[in-house]
Amino acid sequence: AVPIDFSISPASFTYVSYVDVLARRVSRELFNGRPVFVGATALELGDQIAVPVYGSLPGIVVQALAAVVSRTAQRIRDMRDSSPS
Repeated sequence: AVPIDFSISPASFTYVSYVDVLARRVSRELFNGRPVFVGATALELGDQIAVPVYGSLPGIVVQALAAVVSRTAQRIRDMRDSSPS
């Protein structure tokens, strides 16, 4: 299990419509070097998860928050492992 840091603002993520990507209205450079998550954010689709701080968030956003925490923890472990003892 990955603890989720809800102090990270979901507004810090870049959101792009899947339709805009398919229609090539979004520059490829926007995705270079970034993790990409594909999922629904519409309330009507029912993929909302109750969370602290925000009340509820789309499931894909919760997954992205967990990924940020996981990647940050890995970087910290890598730095610790590579530092001279």
